[in-house]
Amino acid sequence: MRAEPHWSLATAGALSTANAVGYPLGAPATPVLTARAGERAALLGGYALDGAGYIASMTSLVAYLRQGGASAAERWAGARCRPGPAVGSGPPC
Repeated sequence: MRAEPHWSLATAGALSTANAVGYPLGAPATPVLTARAGERAALLGGYALDGAGYIASMTSLVAYLRQGGASAAERWAGARCRPGPAVGSGPPC
């Protein structure tokens, strides 16, 4: 899991830990929630929670990019445009 996306050990470990914590919490709660609210409501509620998680993740990513400015965006996007000391000496941007 760590090699292909080029994650650090800390990132891969955090994702594995979140999965390991989330599964035992969600698996026993699903039958109870389904019995109380119904299958459709439980599924739609899960979709809503999933969407909220995506939005929260994107919000933190945007905050990180704004905080780091152009250098963070350049690292994230893998940009290679670095103008040289003289005008016109670097690759075109």
